[in-house]
Amino acid sequence: MQRDSAEHLFDELKQRLACAGDEPLYLILAQGLQQAIERKLLPHGCVLPSERQLSDSLALSRATVVKGISLLAEQGLVIKQQGKGTVVHAPFTYNLAGGSFTAQLSQLGALSDRWLARELVAASAEQAALMGVAEGTEIAKIRRVRCVNDDPTSIETTYIPRQFLPRPDLLEGSLYAHWREEGIEPVAQQYQIRQQVPSQTESAMLGLPVGMPVLAVMQRSYTAQGELLEVSQSLCRGDSYSFTFNSGAIPG
Repeated sequence: MQRDSAEHLFDELKQRLACAGDEPLYLILAQGLQQAIERKLLPHGCVLPSERQLSDSLALSRATVVKGISLLAEQGLVIKQQGKGTVVHAPFTYNLAGGSFTAQLSQLGALSDRWLARELVAASAEQAALMGVAEGTEIAKIRRVRCVNDDPTSIETTYIPRQFLPRPDLLEGSLYAHWREEGIEPVAQQYQIRQQVPSQTESAMLGLPVGMPVLAVMQRSYTAQGELLEVSQSLCRGDSYSFTFNSGAIPG
């Protein structure tokens, strides 16, 4: 944690503990940390202050701190990572039918992309099979690492018929926002989700140990006329996303 954030957290916890009454101190500590997680004062992936720091700063016994942290662990709000400490586990809730990465996650922090490809390519045999076009057909390919607060959360590779993205090199930010400006609207989508072990290079891009599996999400989007708009393949960190599916209109 940054020093200012830690001091703010300690001040809030001290105020809670000062009004403890007969309530167990470990429970007040756990509730205070839980609210800090819910308010994103302690965002997903953040390392909590050490048990000793919490004990010394809050004038609590080590046993009280351990019991409070254990309660959060039982609730799935934190996990212990060897060599790192106690890490906040509050994955993003992502509605598969709820629109773009940008639209859904923009309120969670600063979004950014590490662009790997924005180009027109001749469809390989594999890409052609995915899109239902002839091998060698010119298509748009975009590939990027999606980040929240500079932390990598997924690697997204998207293939698009050229007529729907003739200049992929000019794309910045949300593909769906770009389509909205062009009067193009995805109205139907299909998904397939499975577990996959990424390559060593992909693991490094996601900041994961080699061999750790991810969630592989394949998405196909169509226009109202049934034309294929995109085939997207995303490798998502399992500790960053909680997927839901709520059908309805697709926001930009």
